[in-house]
Amino acid sequence: MRGVYQKIREMARGIVRTSPEPSFYRECGDVLERSMDFFANDPRVVRIHDAVCMLLAEDWGHGMGHSRKVAVEAGALILMEGKKLGLGSGAAQERMVRLAHYGGLLHDICRKEKDHAEKGAFAAGRLLEEEGVPRRDVQAVCEAIRRHEAFRIYAESLNPEADLLAACLYDADKFRWGPDNFTHTVWAMLEAGRVPLSVFVQRYPEGIAGIARIRETFRSEIGRRFGPEFIDIGMGIAARLYVAILEKYGRE
Repeated sequence: MRGVYQKIREMARGIVRTSPEPSFYRECGDVLERSMDFFANDPRVVRIHDAVCMLLAEDWGHGMGHSRKVAVEAGALILMEGKKLGLGSGAAQERMVRLAHYGGLLHDICRKEKDHAEKGAFAAGRLLEEEGVPRRDVQAVCEAIRRHEAFRIYAESLNPEADLLAACLYDADKFRWGPDNFTHTVWAMLEAGRVPLSVFVQRYPEGIAGIARIRETFRSEIGRRFGPEFIDIGMGIAARLYVAILEKYGRE
């Protein structure tokens, strides 16, 4: 079964290569580069990154590669959205980018558990406290992790920082429901869950419909601008891949 999914994954990656790149990467490249530079060089972020590497499971499609992308893109969203909180350059801005990076790295540390967001928030809080992160910052990161699941309604808090952080973390995480789903995530989950090909093909339309529902859930202004395109590109990839799977494997 693993061999079949590896072949399908290569088919999917070929389709992704011929699909449009989300415009977020073209239009926000400078901001993404700033976030990546901070992610790679801030000592406190590097320390949390190294701690998460020891904890995060690489199966189920939500390992370090996923978490790094979420962290960097959440940081970029903070840089673009931070003006709403009056964040210019300097320490206040760096603090919020750092918290976005923490949230991105830690949001899936309990991914395989039931109520993973709630449990992940608790586990993240303990880790951050052990690393000496200030209590106010721990609370903001944990609240963002608690609120990152799709299709759940969360009331806004009385803390604008926590609300912005939660929105940026959610949107960066849901960007992954576009092309990234078909380069890595889906196949890792199928292999880890030992899902038979026949079951996968049968459930495929329902799964794609679930992805489509994400389109209207983005929370930040920048997320609402760019997020739907991620999903639209992903849906186009999904449709082409479904035809290719049926042609090669039928409805096994």
